[in-house]
Amino acid sequence: MSYFSDEHPLKQSCGRLEDLRKANFAPDLTIEVLNGQKVYAHRIILAARIPALEESLARPGGSLSWTSYSQSAVEALLEYVYTGKANISQDNAQNLLQMAKSLQMDALEEWCIQFLVESINLAHLSDLWLLSQDTKSDIMQDSCLSVMRRIFDDFVSTDLFASLSPAALLQLIDSDDLRASNEEAVLQAVLGWKKRLSMPVGFSTRFCGIPFCPLTFR
Repeated sequence: MSYFSDEHPLKQSCGRLEDLRKANFAPDLTIEVLNGQKVYAHRIILAARIPALEESLARPGGSLSWTSYSQSAVEALLEYVYTGKANISQDNAQNLLQMAKSLQMDALEEWCIQFLVESINLAHLSDLWLLSQDTKSDIMQDSCLSVMRRIFDDFVSTDLFASLSPAALLQLIDSDDLRASNEEAVLQAVLGWKKRLSMPVGFSTRFCGIPFCPLTFR
């Protein structure tokens, strides 16, 4: 038996497949996205690249309902599916992470987390903290806590600090990396946290973060 290799194997055609998708060439799958917009794709490609969807996509007809996510974020996800390359930006990273988590796309999830933790600052710390809770990302949560400790004196005046659970507050202050001006500042911050919540220190709060929206097939 002899084996022969094509000059242009399928693995080298990823870019061409993405071009065909963008041109809406022979799509057989409709994806409903935010604001009633629609994106088109090929179910055989998605089934091969996203095992979590394989069973659902095997059923004839139907469409994917990803109505919690913007068209641009879904397009970025599909570009990764078709080419293996992810174009992650501040505009789509959070949506991409949520979709990757829901679809069990581990590599994309890891890349999104890496992108987000490299750019954490006080301006969007709250969004990323809540996202870390929704996606159960220990890496992102630890990165957020690290930033909170580094800017502690500024952070304690934010709504996010006031909303921390007792467990999260303990994680924050029980660290050698805490950069507070002095111990008195930490004590006053904790007392202020307790006063603003108007509850005993042992009471457990519940986060009300960015809703984690599953991706459904119908």
